[in-house]
Amino acid sequence: MLNFLRDLRLHVKVSLLGAVSVLITAVALVLLAVWQSGQYHALAQREVDKLINADLDHITQGVYNLVRSENDAIQQQIDYNLKGARHILSEAGGISLSRETEPWTAFNQFTGKPSRIQLPRMLVGGRWLGRITDPAAKTIVVDKMTRLVGETATIFQRMNDKGDMLRVATTVRTVEGKRAIGTFIPAVNPDGAPNPVISAILQGKTYHGRAYVVNAWYLTAYEPIWEKTGKLVGMLYVGVKQESVESLLRQAILQTNVGKTGYVFVLGGKGAQRGRYIISQQSKRDGEDIWEARDDDGRPVIQELIAKATRLKQGELATERYRWQNPGEPGPRWKIAHLAYFAPWDWVIGTSVYEDELQTYQKVLSGGRLRMTSYMSMAGLAIILLIGFLGVLVARTIARPVNQMKGAVETIIEGNLNQTVDVHSRDEIGTLAQAFN
Repeated sequence: MLNFLRDLRLHVKVSLLGAVSVLITAVALVLLAVWQSGQYHALAQREVDKLINADLDHITQGVYNLVRSENDAIQQQIDYNLKGARHILSEAGGISLSRETEPWTAFNQFTGKPSRIQLPRMLVGGRWLGRITDPAAKTIVVDKMTRLVGETATIFQRMNDKGDMLRVATTVRTVEGKRAIGTFIPAVNPDGAPNPVISAILQGKTYHGRAYVVNAWYLTAYEPIWEKTGKLVGMLYVGVKQESVESLLRQAILQTNVGKTGYVFVLGGKGAQRGRYIISQQSKRDGEDIWEARDDDGRPVIQELIAKATRLKQGELATERYRWQNPGEPGPRWKIAHLAYFAPWDWVIGTSVYEDELQTYQKVLSGGRLRMTSYMSMAGLAIILLIGFLGVLVARTIARPVNQMKGAVETIIEGNLNQTVDVHSRDEIGTLAQAFN
């Protein structure tokens, strides 16, 4: 290599010196810029991902807080209405049991299974509540409760030592539109678990929260009814249908925008509504059971999503990544969902968006980095060419007089001593030329 460089002509050496120096400098700067831009790109990408995740978390948390606030407000109103119902019952003379008995065919509100039972007649102020199923016929106390507090109301009578509670007067209606007397809440649910309402009442406590009432979910309050002897003989109920409360939230949730096509959805978490859409995209699939939905690989994505969500504690969030295809879409795409679980309503709240929409931001960053690298490479190339051209010019100013003196020396060696060099520069080569002349 050294021999090769040594044998090069002078103007080539000078040109190479300039060009290679600039080339090394330009390449080093471009590589440094590419490396640094890669570092900043990775940093910017991480920050963008954090912002996107934070935004999805904020949307999910916002919907969760909206639902919780609505539940707290409604529950507070229900608890206030329970006080009103208690006052109405007290003013009417309170509850007592007659010595006369009444035969009942009681129907389990969950299974519909009948049970024949004989119970003492329940009296309010000495008057029997009767067995009124016609909504148009007046039922004492409960009709006034509903008229004044604006909610459904029921008086229950205890059926047995287990604590099963029979509706003996109510404004809650069956699917046929009749008063739901003769239905009862069992102390033990069909799945074998203690009924939370009955458990609270048997402990002498008031139950506040969501409960299944005849044929729908309600936000409720139940409190024990005691006879003068101190015996637990029944319970008093007021409640509002959860569906009517949901309607207040539905539009707010449906109007929540997440990127271009993302949306907020709500699924049932447990029990009969497990895996069922409560609020779907644009309400197109409300009520649909998607518990068995699987992706192209056979993965039960909804089951995994709900399992993860229902393990969350109050205020906690989780993330699930899965492939999903809504009706009308050409194929499945990877989706990410941020999840929260509102246990009082058994709501799995999800904020979902397709990953390819999020990658739009990555493409913007990558495109900016690519453009910057391209511009710097082109600028480096232009500088190399410019400096190379200038190097050639400078090399010629150095090599030309040297070549002239070389030619003169060769002529002198041949015997012609009448030689001069036509060099007039003031640098070292010019001085050498004058000395030569």
